[in-house]
Amino acid sequence: MKGRKPVGLVTASAPPTSLPRTPAWFGREAKAEWKRMLPVLMNERRTLDLADLAAFTSYCLAVEQVAVASRELGTAYTYQANGLTKKHPLVDIRDKAMAQVLRHAAELGMTSVSRSRAAIRDDGEDDLLA
Repeated sequence: MKGRKPVGLVTASAPPTSLPRTPAWFGREAKAEWKRMLPVLMNERRTLDLADLAAFTSYCLAVEQVAVASRELGTAYTYQANGLTKKHPLVDIRDKAMAQVLRHAAELGMTSVSRSRAAIRDDGEDDLLA
């Protein structure tokens, strides 16, 4: 392996004086996730900066897609068409949205693995090969 290890998440320099407002075009689930996680990421953990709001917006929209697809899908994972049993299209939509949620959460430091990577900082002093 070449080069240095990445240092992980860098905390924002200073928390903003006020949190950005929830976009008006968000649905119910996206608004709820925005209000739940934005204060945690910006004020408590200080890992989200104003420059990261596009990624956080995508995360909230993906959370809403999972909720809407799951609600509409219910327990009907298959349906009958022309005498054949087929997988409901919402299953794929929900699964892709779940993958997006996980990907965005990892990028934003919201998973246990991404938080543990951020906690391990390499200061270069114990690197014998440097």
